[in-house]
Amino acid sequence: MNKVVIAIPTYKRPEMLRKLLLSLRDCRIEKSIIADVKVIVVDNDVDKTAESVMLTFLKENQEVKNFEYHSYTQKGLSN
Repeated sequence: MNKVVIAIPTYKRPEMLRKLLLSLRDCRIEKSIIADVKVIVVDNDVDKTAESVMLTFLKENQEVKNFEYHSYTQKGLSN
């Protein structure tokens, strides 16, 4: 059975992140192909603008599992 990890690096895009999280929540996944999906949001903003978006999303969607938030203030995917 396959597992998928979706990594979302973000920097000061709270509304776009909110829309993306809602879209991922509503995605229909064929369980016979993909057994597990994990979503990891990495916020590169020192002010942690994505943190409140994630907390609100998780509070309003308590049935959603496997969504994680991490703050890493050093910008750039290579880091």
